[in-house]
Amino acid sequence: MVRVGVIGASGYTGLELIKMIINHPKFELRYLATSQGDIKVEKLHPSLEGVLSLDVKKANSKDVIEN
Repeated sequence: MVRVGVIGASGYTGLELIKMIINHPKFELRYLATSQGDIKVEKLHPSLEGVLSLDVKKANSKDVIEN
């Protein structure tokens, strides 16, 4: 498995990238970030309700390295 993170998860491109990653057999989505953070992805993108539950963090380079 390749661990993947998305910085800039709040916009249309971020949502489309998240959908591609969660449906890819070799990728594992581990990190989501925006400039604000502190929200769940399903609140940010209601279309992901029941599909993905992951904390969206404030973008931080140290967090990216750890995940």
